[in-house]
Parts: sequence; C-alpha cells; structure tokens
Amino acid sequence: MDKAGPIITQEQLPSGALLVTVTGDLDMDTAPIFDHGLHVILDGHQDGRVLLDLTAAVFWGFSALRVLWRIEREVADKQYRVRIVGAGRSLSLLLELCQVRTLLHYDPPPSTE
Repeated sequence: MDKAGPIITQEQLPSGALLVTVTGDLDMDTAPIFDHGLHVILDGHQDGRVLLDLTAAVFWGFSALRVLWRIEREVADKQYRVRIVGAGRSLSLLLELCQVRTLLHYDPPPSTE
C-alpha cells in the first residue's frame, strides 16, 4: 500500500512572507516528497521569507529531519530567511533527542514530562 505524501500548503501573508504549513507523517518514504515540495516553494518565492508551521505534521522520522538540516545549510548560502514557527510534539521530541538545540531558528520548549 502506497503512503500518501505530506500535504504542503502555502499562504502569502500581508508582510510578504510565505507561510508554509505541513500536515501528515514524514518518514523515509515521504521525506523525498517533503524535500521536493519545499524546494519548489523556495525556488518560486521571490521575497525569500518563508515561515514553516510544522505543528500538524504528526510523525517525524530522521529522514525528514535531514531534509530540514539540508534546507538550513542551503538557505545560509542564499538570501532566503526560513524559520520554523511551530513544531508538533514529534518534531520537538526528535530535536531534543538528537541534541539539535536550534534548527531554522526554532528552539523547542523544554519538555514538561
């Protein structure tokens, strides 16, 4: 059975920034779809300011985390300003477990459990 890829939506904000929302599971099967979708958005957005709302992405695997890691390195060389503005429990936990304190300017709050 084929898995559906993540749903990636975008909304132009009045400020000119682009809000990108990702919904669905991100694992090794769907990470390439996520990677391609982000690159298409980044390449097509002239303003260069992209906000990632990843709150609704329920499951995050290491493959999807690697996508964010690569995006962070790539945008450092360009004029893009990409920021994570929200992350769900799974991504926050993965960032904490991997001891990646900040990724794309997102610093997850400390765990209360």
